[in-house]
Amino acid sequence: MDNQPKISTPEAFILVIFALFTDALNWIPVFGWLVNFFSLIGFTLYFIMKGVDWRATSWSVGGNILDSLISVMFLGFLPVVTAGILAAIIVDRVTASKLGQTALKAAGPAGKLVGK
Repeated sequence: MDNQPKISTPEAFILVIFALFTDALNWIPVFGWLVNFFSLIGFTLYFIMKGVDWRATSWSVGGNILDSLISVMFLGFLPVVTAGILAAIIVDRVTASKLGQTALKAAGPAGKLVGK
């Protein structure tokens, strides 16, 4: 059970739906910033409470922060939060797989730096 991803498939589906909803609301200038702030807190707390690896959590946080910066340039319609959540789900699944663990071992010192 150690090699199982922390985020199940139904949870991943729900996370992507929430991220798409967040991105749909981000095009509204001031309201989008509030939605982005609360989604940053919500997604981060969810990943931390779920015990997801920090690499996956950092993709989600990075997507939210990048979306905040893009919203300042009035490009809030880009689905950056959804891209961050999808990247977090992919990283969670790759690091839990046997192939991902083998790749981290084969990377040597860099794999130890990135690995657990």
